[in-house]
Amino acid sequence: MIILGTRGNAVDTLKTAWHVCPSCQMNVPFNVQLIYRYFHLYFIFGVITSHQYVETCPNCLRRQIVPKEALPLEIRQGRYANITHQFGMAALAVFIIVMILINAIK
Repeated sequence: MIILGTRGNAVDTLKTAWHVCPSCQMNVPFNVQLIYRYFHLYFIFGVITSHQYVETCPNCLRRQIVPKEALPLEIRQGRYANITHQFGMAALAVFIIVMILINAIK
């Protein structure tokens, strides 16, 4: 039985971006989260299908989607997704290719 499907995950980046909230009009540190969806095979081998950054005002709890270009560089360059969700399918493909090459040599 092959188990495959899609799931989602939200990861706190532990970084903040200071600016004025459009809702409560206060200059506060917004908490930035990475929210992503991924396709998986056996819950181990995955590939990210979509992602977005969402910031939340700690004062009024207003959430808004932020374009990646508008975020500070340290947030954009960080890897926050689970490594098996991000590179699992690529690792599986490399493993299968190596096994085929090993069997072709014998």
